[in-house]
Amino acid sequence: MTVSIDSLAPVVVWFKRDLRLTDHLPLNQAIEQNRPIILLYIFEPELLADPHYDERHWRFVWQSLEDINRQLSEYGGRVQIYSDEPQKVLQQLHKSTQFETLYSSEEIGLGVTFARDIRIKNWCQENNIIWNEAPTGAVIRPLNHRKDWDSAWQKLMRAPLAQVELERIVWHAIEQPEPEIPDTWKTYQKGMQTGDPAWLGKHYTAFMKVVAKTITAQFPVL
Repeated sequence: MTVSIDSLAPVVVWFKRDLRLTDHLPLNQAIEQNRPIILLYIFEPELLADPHYDERHWRFVWQSLEDINRQLSEYGGRVQIYSDEPQKVLQQLHKSTQFETLYSSEEIGLGVTFARDIRIKNWCQENNIIWNEAPTGAVIRPLNHRKDWDSAWQKLMRAPLAQVELERIVWHAIEQPEPEIPDTWKTYQKGMQTGDPAWLGKHYTAFMKVVAKTITAQFPVL
């Protein structure tokens, strides 16, 4: 009996601090499962209120999400955006889709995200959900030592790039209205880095033309 991919339970890819579609190991791993996919980003109230984050950080995140969704529109999909506690969001998705596998990058940095990930890990275990976290650096949670950290770093940095084939994605149909986003996140701020590769590419090209012109003027070919 042939089983349609559409009839299978989806897998979920949870974007965190890895808002890109190239060299994205969790996304690549999810695609290889040949199941419908849900792409997820969560604006977490706990992080929005954390003093380590500034409004310009969230503006960059929003611009990055908009750029990703522009790219994904060509393939008929998008990142589903929520604004709530991660466990609550995942519980809601699990109830409606019965997903069994969650993919994400392993986030390192703040204690608040470490504590959150412990809660999510416990929730996954309680619900028989496999959570695959792809390493993003030499720091390996929850190790409490630095033994052989350089070997781990070298192994990760020398690993081949994840070749993401967006055209292979089968999208799980889901209707999720976007949360209300502050207007200040949507407003371009002069002098601030923009979360839009096309914008960055344009300005990088212009910058390199200026550099080349300056070098040529200072060091003319003899």
